[in-house]
Amino acid sequence: MARGIHEISATSENRQDDYQISMVEIECMMKRKTNYILIDPGASLSYVSPRIAESCKSKLDKFEKSWLVQLATGAKSKVVSYVKDSEMIMKDFKTQVSLNVLPLGSYDILISMDWLEKHHVVLNCFDKTFTCLNENGDTVMVKGVSRT
Repeated sequence: MARGIHEISATSENRQDDYQISMVEIECMMKRKTNYILIDPGASLSYVSPRIAESCKSKLDKFEKSWLVQLATGAKSKVVSYVKDSEMIMKDFKTQVSLNVLPLGSYDILISMDWLEKHHVVLNCFDKTFTCLNENGDTVMVKGVSRT
C-alpha cells in the first residue's frame, strides 16, 4: 500500500455540532466498553483513538515505516501503530476490524472504505443505518445514533 498522506474527510473535532446531524454515527462495544464510531466513506483506512486503544488494553503493533494522515481541519498526524483484528459489536452485529491508531478528536473510532468494502456495506444516510454482510453471508442492518 502506498504510504503518502491519507486524508480523512470528516471533521472530527466535535460531534455535537449542528452539521453532525448529517453524519452516521454508530454505538459499539469493544471489550465491554461503549465507544462511538464515525462512518466515513471518504476515508480509505479505519482508525482508533489512542485513548480507546489504551482503555481497551489493545495490543499495538508498530508499522515498519510511519506515515502521515491529514484531517479535514488541515492538521497532519503521524501514524506509527495499529490494532489488528479488534472485535467490535454494533447492536447485534459482531465484527473484527484492524484500526490504525490516530487522535480523532471527540470520536473513538473511524470506520472507512477498507471495512465498508469488505462487508459490502450499503449506507443509508437519511435513516442513519447501514446494511452489510456478516461472516455467514447474511444481511444485517445496523441503526446509528439519532441526532435529530
